[in-house]
Parts: sequence; C-alpha cells; structure tokens
Amino acid sequence: MKAIFWLSVLSQFLESSAQAQKVIACPELIGGAPQPCVNQECGNEDPENKGHCANKASDESHCACDPAATAAQPLVTSVVTAPPISGETSAPSGAPSATFALATLTQYKDLRESITATLTVSPTQSGEPAATVAAVVFAGGVAWYLAGYVGAEAAALTAPKEAPPGHENDEKCKDVTPKCKDCGATLGFCVEPNPGCACDDKEEEKKCPEKKPSCEATECKGDNGKCTLDGLKDCECEESIKCPDDIDAPFCSACGGEEADTAQCAGGAPCCKGDETGKYKGCRCYKEDGVGVDGLERPDDRAVLAALWKNVEEQEQPVCQKQNPDLSEVTAPQHIKDGDPSVEKAAKEWCASMDGKTVGVKDGEVPHQFVRSGDTSFWLSASFRNTGDCGNEAKIVGDECAESMMRAVEGCEPNQKTTHGAALGKGCFFYNVTVSGSLDADHPPWEGNKGQPQCDRKVSSIEGTFFRGLYPQFCSQVKDGKAIKTTLTNKDFKPPSKSKRSPPPSSNQYEDYKFNFEFSGGENCKISCEDAFSKLRDGCSGTTTLMYKGSIDAGCGTYSYSIEDPPPPTVCKPKEQPEALGPVKTCNEGNLRALQFSGCGTPKPFIPKEVFQAGAHQFCYGGFDFTAKPDDKWSAANRFWMDKNVIDPSTNLPKVCTGNQRFACESKIEIMVVPAKDQTGCKPLKEHKLAKDGDCTKMLDEVSEACITPVTDGYSNKTGGFFLEKSEDGCWEWWIWAAQYGETDQRDDSYGRN
Repeated sequence: MKAIFWLSVLSQFLESSAQAQKVIACPELIGGAPQPCVNQECGNEDPENKGHCANKASDESHCACDPAATAAQPLVTSVVTAPPISGETSAPSGAPSATFALATLTQYKDLRESITATLTVSPTQSGEPAATVAAVVFAGGVAWYLAGYVGAEAAALTAPKEAPPGHENDEKCKDVTPKCKDCGATLGFCVEPNPGCACDDKEEEKKCPEKKPSCEATECKGDNGKCTLDGLKDCECEESIKCPDDIDAPFCSACGGEEADTAQCAGGAPCCKGDETGKYKGCRCYKEDGVGVDGLERPDDRAVLAALWKNVEEQEQPVCQKQNPDLSEVTAPQHIKDGDPSVEKAAKEWCASMDGKTVGVKDGEVPHQFVRSGDTSFWLSASFRNTGDCGNEAKIVGDECAESMMRAVEGCEPNQKTTHGAALGKGCFFYNVTVSGSLDADHPPWEGNKGQPQCDRKVSSIEGTFFRGLYPQFCSQVKDGKAIKTTLTNKDFKPPSKSKRSPPPSSNQYEDYKFNFEFSGGENCKISCEDAFSKLRDGCSGTTTLMYKGSIDAGCGTYSYSIEDPPPPTVCKPKEQPEALGPVKTCNEGNLRALQFSGCGTPKPFIPKEVFQAGAHQFCYGGFDFTAKPDDKWSAANRFWMDKNVIDPSTNLPKVCTGNQRFACESKIEIMVVPAKDQTGCKPLKEHKLAKDGDCTKMLDEVSEACITPVTDGYSNKTGGFFLEKSEDGCWEWWIWAAQYGETDQRDDSYGRN
C-alpha cells in the first residue's frame, strides 16, 4: 500500500535544520483543511473512528477527513522524480518519485504573494511537544505537501519550485516590501497599506549617532562612557571637560574654529597632526587676525531683545545680551580699531552729548541713540534705575556713561573684536549697548515687536519697486478677515504707477522666482493689507533690495511674505567620481638662501618644511571657509607668520604668530588657490568651495614634501610650488611659498613664481 505523507515544505526555501525537515502526516496538523474521506489515500471514513481516514498515515495515525465532501480534490498536481544518475539522460527505472498536492491554509487566504512562513505542528499524541516547520505559502494561502512517495525517504525528494496555477504572485506587490511593523502585519504579510503583500520583519540594527552625544545630555544620561536611556542606550558618549580659564583659552582655529560667531570652540574631527579639536567644544576661544564676520543671515527677534532690556538686574557686574542662535550673527564692532562705526566711538560721542542731562521717573524718558552698522544696528541708552540714593531723577555723567558701556561689552566678550550687546549699572543709571538686526531708527528694540516689520537678515535680489507691483494683487484677495495665503510669480506683476524711472520694473524680470504672501486672519486691523506690505517693503530692505522674509503684526493678525529663488540648474553627475587630485606640477625655482638674510645681511634661520606645514594647517583648519572665484585671485588667499623655535602642543608644528607677535617671528608663508593657467581637459571653470581640514592639508603638504628639501649648505633652491586639483569646478592651483623678508603686504600676479 502506498504510504501517505504530508510535508509543508518547498525545498528551495527550507533551512537545513532538523526542525525545518520535519515530515507532516496530516494537513490539519499545520492548519490545513481536512481532506475528503473519499480520497484514495484516505481510504474512506473509518467506521470505527468517525471523521477519520480508514488508512493509516506514515506516523501510524488516522488523519481527519470530511465525510460531507463528496467530490475529491485533485490530488496529483506534479510528479517529481529523483535526478538521473551521472552520465544518464533520464532517471533509471524504479527511481524514487513523489506526488505533491495542495493544502489550503485559511489564515493565509488573503495572501497575494508567496512567503516563507513558520507553522506550528500540533502533536499527534498526548504529551508530545508542539513543533514548528518552515513552509512556503503561495498566494491565496496554499502550500505544497507530500501526498505520496515511492522508493526513498521523504526528505530526499524535491518539491515543485513553481507556484501552482492560479496562485502566482500579484505584480502589484513586486516592488513593495515595507517593514511589517508599518503595515499591521501579524503573519508575515501586510494588512494595511499594501494588503496581502509580503513584508520585512527583520528589526533594524540600532544606529548610534556619528557624533558622540554629551554624557550629561538629558537624552543620554551617560554612565561609564555610554548612554543609559532607550533612544541612545549603549551608544558611546563624551564626558564633559572643564574649560580652561580665560587667560589660557585657545585660539578658535586651534579648537575646530568658532561656533557661529559666539567666541566658542566649534570642535570637530581631530586633524592629521594630532590635534584634538573636539576637546574644548563650547569653551571660550580667541579670534585671530584674518577671521572676518560673515554677512547677516538671521532674523531679528525683537521680543528677545525687549525681554532682555526689561529684565536687566541691578548689579555692578556686566549683564550680557543673551546670544540667541537667531541673533548670533548680529554684532557690532567693539573698538575704533575693529571697525566703523564702533561702540567705543559712538559711546564717546553720544555720552558727551548727554553729559548733565536730567532723567527722572515721572517722564519715563529713555535717552537713546540709534547707530547703523552695515545691515545691523546697535542702540546706546541710559535707563534710570531709581535706587534709594537717586530719588526721582538724576543727571547723566558723560565720562561715567562711556566708561560703563565699554566695561560692559569688554566684560561680556573680552579680547574680541565684536559684541552681541551688554549693560552695566553705574550710579543711578543702567548704561546699555543693545545690538539689533532692526534698521528702524524710530522704534527701539525694547519696545517689542508690535506693529513693526520683522525681517530676515538675508538679502535677496528682488527690488522694492518690483515688490510694490506684486502685493496689491494679493491684497485684492484679502476679504472679511479670512485667513489666506497664495503664491505669485513675475507674471502677476502690475506697474504701480505711470511715473518714469530707469530702469522701470517689468513682468519679464525675476522669472521662476516665487513670492509667497500670507495673512493669518482677523478683523478690525489697525492697518490695511497694502499699508502692511508697504511697511514691510520699507522696513525689510537693504539698500534697494528686499530681505528674503518679512512679517508684521497688523493688530488683528499677521501679514507676511517670503521669496523663493529659482531652482538651480540640473547637473548630471557621472556615477564614478571625477579625478580629484593632480600631482605637484611645479616647484617654484629660486634660491631660498636669498630669503635667509635681512637688509643688513644678518643671517636668518633656514625655513624648514614644518613651517610650511604649519601654514597649511592654519589655512585649512582656521575656519576661513574659502570659496575661490575665477575672477578674484585674492578670494582664497592668506598669509601667516610662524615661530619655528616654539612648537604648538595642539598641532606639534611651529607656533602661528598673531597680532603684534608676528613682527617678532622670522617666517612668513603665503598660500593662495587660483585658477590653473592651463584648463585643458578640465571641467568648466566656476566658483570652487575649497576642501577643509585633512582634505585641504594633504594637497599643500604634497608641495612641502616635494619642494621644500634642504640641499647644500643647509639651504633649498626651491621656495614653494603648487599642487593641481582637478574638480567639477575646473582645475585649480594650490600655491604655497615662503615670502621674502622685508616684503610689503602688496601682492602681484606671480603667485610665488620667481
């Protein structure tokens, strides 16, 4: 009698474990529907055991059967024989063969593509433990099982590899494999969205942030160098390091550059010379010559300034204006030498004009002076503080006023060129220096935001006259106090008047720009829509062009606008990276011995290779953020003085001399990145963002290694050279050379060539 076996298995998907190879005798053991009793292999219903087959299965049990099923399901769907013996074209007579049929698993009836499922096998005898088997379940919830075999063990036979007819994968599931946790899956396929499609139940490996968090951070709460809270659990963290005293504070370039104009170390990856730039992140640092202040790109938060001014405490120590991140780039020069107009100069002049002026409680007057400094401003003021000795009024003392203002800014940001604002109490007054992004001279920042334009600090290219021809189209849509927002383009422009101007604004200007207008909604406004945008046009302009964003409180709601630049042109990049670096093309021929003597013939020390490397390190790690421009040869250039006799422990290179120290240092290095004279085989030349840190120094250090080598008499006959960089922005020469002693600061077009 033919033995009957049920195996929920498709060999190409099975694991090679004993558990996966388990033979199933009856389909109901894995959730399949019982077979009809009239099936040949079942042998009809057992008269002594109703609802079960008369024939025994391979495990000597009687499988369940359905006596009500009158039509037997098709049993033979595929016959697979064992492979032929080597050298034969077909299997020999009597070779093992197997018959496979389909079992229907109702819990998988909604499946739309095949999955490998782990099914639980019910025990056939009391006391047996439940087992599991891996099985491939096809679309519709069916699986091949071994219905019968001849001449071999079941595990040696191969099940059909193809899906049964009518149970092929749904093509709509082909490119969809979401995470099981994201689609409500419980059995390895989605419920919603993508119902019936297979899903991925593998858990994602937890990823720790590339930059280690602080062990003291609230989201980390570190212990022994590792975070303990769930989101970052077991991720490494950094213990805080005590910042050095102000007198020992490092230069910003030695600790990863300056963090957003805050006079604090930015930190960063350690450089190639052994410098641990991340060590003092967040600690105070000193700026050096050559580090400028970038253009303003931050909005002015007048509410912050108003709160600061109102909450100045009565104390004789400076009260520092809070360096809000949104105001970090809004600064003013401290001293006359630092820029014009400076706090020092303005304070002397204004305080002298206020000398002897009586200020009291009753009139509530706050004498002040508005000073515009580029695209920002600062305000000088004297506010009466009504201490017990002052009564109801007092006179401003001019010298005391100016001295207090300078003590305030220097006390808050010592040894810096700029200030973010400060105040100091002296006698009966607070003497205040309030730095602001506002250019409105009629409304001091301590009055708050009400009714005044709030502007971005980044200036667009859109002229105010063009803007005046746009916003009326938006205002015509504002009705009944309802909120509204819309986007206009240059096609919506209408000339505001017939008056002549040169050149007149036109709807052909500013193509592909987007102008977003919005009203938050509200009734009984104090100013109309057109008056609001007229104020924004005047208050949010640089010289003739608008800031990118602006808003104003109209007393009922807020009117605002924003400008979007056209999208950049599409650039198709090759799959492979272009050649990034070229060889050292030229060593600057010239007798470096000539550079070792001053005008009187006094010999100077030889300029060693390490001095060039120190210059390269300062150029690359100094936080200069250079962009080389094809039409401006000084856009990516700097010079540095070094003392070869003093080693900087943070870099293990000669110390960089700054300020007046440089006049006592004997070595000067010039560095410049300029367009290559020969652009043959190069990409089109355009502005080039220079590499920084290690990617930068490796190019300049190549020149030092190749060109700066001692020869006879301890001198080199090469003063420098350049390294050729081939980039997507064209070809660029990275020049580094030693400058002659006594050389003035005037530069020429030689780039170091003799």
